[in-house]
Amino acid sequence: IQYPSFGEVLRKIPLPIFRARLEQERSSDPRQQALLYYDLYLAENLIEHGKEAEALNLLNHILVSARVDADSFLRARALVTKLSLIALGSNDYLELSEAAFKISPALLRNAGLPLPVNFQSNDNSVMAELSNSNFIPYNKKELPFNLVIEAGNSYKMTFLEDKGSLNKSAVVNGKNFAQTLNILVDEVFKDKL
Repeated sequence: IQYPSFGEVLRKIPLPIFRARLEQERSSDPRQQALLYYDLYLAENLIEHGKEAEALNLLNHILVSARVDADSFLRARALVTKLSLIALGSNDYLELSEAAFKISPALLRNAGLPLPVNFQSNDNSVMAELSNSNFIPYNKKELPFNLVIEAGNSYKMTFLEDKGSLNKSAVVNGKNFAQTLNILVDEVFKDKL
């Protein structure tokens, strides 16, 4: 188990018992950076027990305090945990989903969270099919990610990152919408190893 994902295992422990045990661990652990991991575990436990506001405060603290490179997995877990609590169309969601995607394109997909994209298509009927995918069309403001779907006798789907550092792009063609979209999702949300 990687340290950042350990909170997933601990989230079901009753909150009073978990808090008490966590305080024992915090007081005996001399590693200053480990405290952020304990905060993440507590945040996930708080969410499980309906205390989202307190969890959000901890997650915000983690995102501000974590070291950019050294704590990338911690930041990633904090990002997807926070994303699971906020509204899809909010500015926070747009900003945090982009940050998560830049850390690891697979993060959002693995967490079941969609990536907001500027969307264009010559066929409006694809919008409904797209709504259950790993993309969420969002055209209210310019985003770094674009999805273009050309429909006819077949489908051509193009994903482009315009202003990002990943230079991620993919073009997929196919006869069946769902299969073509699945291939595109596989391409877009895979990590380079």
